[in-house]
Amino acid sequence: MIFVTVGTQKFPFDRLAEALDGHIAAGRIRDEVFAQIGYTAYRPRHYRAVRMLPPEEAEARLRGCSVLIAHGGTSTIVRALRLGKKVLVVPRQRRYGEHVDDHQLEIARLFEDMRMVECAYDTADIPEKLERLRAGTYAPFRFDNRALLEAVADDLRRLLA
Repeated sequence: MIFVTVGTQKFPFDRLAEALDGHIAAGRIRDEVFAQIGYTAYRPRHYRAVRMLPPEEAEARLRGCSVLIAHGGTSTIVRALRLGKKVLVVPRQRRYGEHVDDHQLEIARLFEDMRMVECAYDTADIPEKLERLRAGTYAPFRFDNRALLEAVADDLRRLLA
């Protein structure tokens, strides 16, 4: 089962919801798909979708899925990677009115550069990226905050100097 989540931001993500519907209708995606679509106006016809999920249900869906398709939210990506899930990131983009800036593009590229996820910057690429994701091997997520803590310590030392 593919679990899709677009987070809880008050921005629509119609581009993703509609693209998934089209790919499923055309037979390019054959898996069962369940989506949390938030404030998206588009109503999928070929897969189940709800606006919001209680946290415990979202966690259960994440644990039970074979693949997560996610917006570019850091906490969603990290949670899935910690559970050992394969993740396809479709970042929200400012040019489509999906967010106020392109920080999700930057986040997606960082995880992609570390070979932890696949990214579809164009929704037409979703089926190809799903196939690549299924066949690929990805770097595990390892949290190491030493560099962050050292940078904060350096900033504090400069402020106090």
